[in-house]
Parts: sequence; structure tokens; C-alpha cells
Amino acid sequence: GSIKLPASTGFVKGRAAPLKISHAIGSSNAILTGSIISRGRDGPTTADSRKADIVLDILKGKMSLFTENPWIINLWDPPHGVMSWPARSTPHYFKSESVTVPETGPKRPLNHSQTLAIEKMLSPKDEDRIILIRGPPGSGKTSVISRFVEIAYSRDCPGIWLIAQSNVAVKNIAEKLASIGFMNWRLLISVDFHLDWHEHLYGHDIKDNIIRSDDFYTMLPTRIAGCKVILCTLSMLSSQWIRKKFLPSIPIHTLIVDEASQIEIGDYLPVFTLAVTKLEKMCLIGDDKQLPPHGQEDIEELQSVFEINHLHAYVHLLDTQYRMPPQMGDFISEQVYESLLKSNALHPITNSTIACQFLDIPGTEKMQNNSFIVSFCLQLFFFLDLWSWPIRIMKKHQQY
Repeated sequence: GSIKLPASTGFVKGRAAPLKISHAIGSSNAILTGSIISRGRDGPTTADSRKADIVLDILKGKMSLFTENPWIINLWDPPHGVMSWPARSTPHYFKSESVTVPETGPKRPLNHSQTLAIEKMLSPKDEDRIILIRGPPGSGKTSVISRFVEIAYSRDCPGIWLIAQSNVAVKNIAEKLASIGFMNWRLLISVDFHLDWHEHLYGHDIKDNIIRSDDFYTMLPTRIAGCKVILCTLSMLSSQWIRKKFLPSIPIHTLIVDEASQIEIGDYLPVFTLAVTKLEKMCLIGDDKQLPPHGQEDIEELQSVFEINHLHAYVHLLDTQYRMPPQMGDFISEQVYESLLKSNALHPITNSTIACQFLDIPGTEKMQNNSFIVSFCLQLFFFLDLWSWPIRIMKKHQQY
């Protein structure tokens, strides 16, 4: 049978939570299994609280961010729409203003648009202090990031921070770096995301480079000795331990932002106030043709950097996609990317192959594992599996 007792919990750790129960149920060490229903909205994250504090101080006139912080001025509203920058506090790690990246690297080739993007990311010119890279699906965004890291690290760039909105995007960058043999980095993960819930996402090739947030307090300096590259989410940068434990030895000199099209520009306020004296370069990588900034479904006025008019002149397109068959890629290019997106000419699926079929299924849906599945699809999956054909189910922005 089952019983119901009033109880309260103060915190959650992984999949477990200590309960303070109103009545004794026997042993004080008894373990209950079941579910906990959280009512009401979650409390603000550290990043949300920090952003709210900054905005409140601005409204009170306590902070002159929009008149003194060059990153905020140039991102939001530069005079006459033209960005200008104060003199650098230290020489750039590239001594020459001319930067050339070979298209044939030591490990993998780059196409011309990828090479130009990396050159912009490395450029010491003031006009390239903020650059935007639009990367359609399959255009090699993580390849561009990893090649940039290799080159910048070899030139002694003092601090490279690779961030994104989601933990999964950050993990993907870490896996890309590991795949090319570059391991001089650390991946910072929130214990709330990792413990019990998503540990399986992190393979053995990157586990030794992970530092979980519950280890920040006791972490010894030797854990990051000699490291110049840090990966974490944007919200992680608002943690007090980032300022205390990491920034003294690894300053935010170069900030690479993946999924930038999904980030509302106000979310950069904490990092701009945190790194204003050290930040020299910001590269924002994303695709505004895909997902909008988080929260735009509730507040239509929210914008990412790709919607800011004066930044359009700094957008560089990765113009070749390698994922979709050319027939599909050409359609997407025409309908979404103004026919500017090319497809890989060496894709194994050629124009003579029908790459996509649309089927109108007159049938009923069947409930299975809490999901509705068209009965026809169940039969199709059965035969594909019988014939040992690979199967991948796509649903909106998820794949299984």
C-alpha cells in the first residue's frame, strides 16, 4: 500500500532529497522511494540574480556601465552606430595585424569561409574586437572553434573561455577538442546538472578534465596549473568561485560564445562587468535562422546579437554545410539562407538518390511509453530493424 505524509525538503542533491517528515515512520535512517512534486516556479539562478542586481544599480544611478564600459557601449549603442575602443592594456599575442590560417591544417582541411572566420577570430584589429559567425547546421562551427583554440594557444593567448547557453553545447566543444588531441583545458560543470542526472553524457575521453562545482571550494591551484582554456556555461560565470579560483590565473582575455543566437543580450551584463579590465576579444557564434533567444516566446522584444542592427556588418557566414544531402541543403539554402549556403559536393548521397520522402499517413495514433506514435511508423521501424537498416527518429529539435 501507500501512505501520504506532509514533509518538507531544504535542498536536492542529484536524484535524492532529505525529507523532514511530520510523523515518525520507524527507523530514523529509513529510505523512502517515490516522487517529489515541486510547486511554483524555480528560484532565480545566480546569473539571473546578478543580472537583476546590475540592472537595479543602473536604474538607481549607481553604475555608469552605459557610459564607461566599452563592451556594453559597443554592443548596445555605440555613438553613431560605430564601435570604438580604448587603447589595449597589453600587447596582443599576435604581433602583426595580418593573420593567415592555412586551409590544410595538420589534422583536417578547412574550407575558405572557415579559414576566413578563424582569421577574424585571431585578428588583433580593433574592427574585429567583436565578431559574429553565422553557422548553419553542419557548417563546422565546432571545427572552427577547435582550430582557433589550437592556434591561439600556440601563440600564448593568456586566457580563452569557451562558453554556451547549454551544458550539452559546452560538452560538444570539449569532445571536439579531445578528438583532435588538444587536452589543455578544463570543463566546469554544475553539480546540479551532473550528479545522478547527466553523468552518462560525459565520456571517458573528457572525464579527467572535468571540475564539478562542488569541488571549487577545495580545489588546489595545481588543478589548473598551466591551463589557458576554460569551458563552461554562461551562467557559470556568475559564480563567486569563478572570480576567486579561476580568474586570477586564467583571465577572460578571449571569449568565444557558442549558441549566441539563443542568448538574450542582457545575459552578457554579468560577464562584461566581471571581465571589463581583461577582455580583449569576443567571438559570437550561432545561427539566428534556427532557435531564437531563450524567453522570446514570452517577451517578443528580446534580441540576440544577431538582431542588433549595427552588428550586421560584423557577421561572417560559414557558407558550406556537410550534413544534409545536396538536395535538402539546396532547398534550405534557397528558403532560409538567401541561396548563400553551399552543400558538400562530395556528399555520399548524390542527386540521383531520393534523399527525403514525405508520407501522408491516414491512421490512428497509439499510446506507447507516454508518447503518441503513428501505428504505420511502428510497422516501418520493425521492417527497417529486420533489414538492419540504421534508424534515427527526429522530433522537432530532438533526435533519438
